[in-house]
Amino acid sequence: MRGPFKAVLAMVVVLFGLGACQTTAEVAIDLDETGTGRVAVQVELDDAAAERVGDLDGLLAVGDLREGGWRVSTTERRVLAEKKVRSAAEVDRALDELGPPFAGLSFGRRRTFARTASEVSGRVDLAQGMAAFGDEDLRRATGSVTGVDLPPEALALYLTVDLPGDEETNAPGPDSRWNLPLGVVTAVRAESTDVNVLGLSAVGMSVLSGLVLVFALVRRLRP
Repeated sequence: MRGPFKAVLAMVVVLFGLGACQTTAEVAIDLDETGTGRVAVQVELDDAAAERVGDLDGLLAVGDLREGGWRVSTTERRVLAEKKVRSAAEVDRALDELGPPFAGLSFGRRRTFARTASEVSGRVDLAQGMAAFGDEDLRRATGSVTGVDLPPEALALYLTVDLPGDEETNAPGPDSRWNLPLGVVTAVRAESTDVNVLGLSAVGMSVLSGLVLVFALVRRLRP
């Protein structure tokens, strides 16, 4: 199935083929302490792009995306495609569906009774620019398998990662947000550790129950 991000970028390429526009796109990975959450893509069009695009639903083949489990909403200037994920395998599958540049990212989760460690790591490979998303859809839309050449400033592309607990990343700013410029391979690492309150509580209750039992036995055995 064609990934939603690839479909959105095909739309962006068509717009730039008609004339210069400014478009902002953001991929978000939001996961909670159970490893469930969502992978989402949001695209914001400027006035010029919104004027040219027309029917977003028709251009994006929204029906195909929804059949693949993506929830899609559109306005005149915004497209949001998001998919719920419930396991590490589903996170990785959703990232693969975004298109080849995101196939190098993966999600891992390690759980003990006291802590859960989560990690999103890998790289986003845009070394080939828009050619990284090149396919038959672009060829039909623009006459070229790689679409059209875009100036680096024309497409602002970002990745954000939100993991539970204390998070450490290699993101350049205070937030877990990476700028993904065309023509560049971007390394991504986000790690977090979260305390398993329920697990620790269960262990504490077990210990307390054991102490109570021992105390009761000692009292019974006293002469």
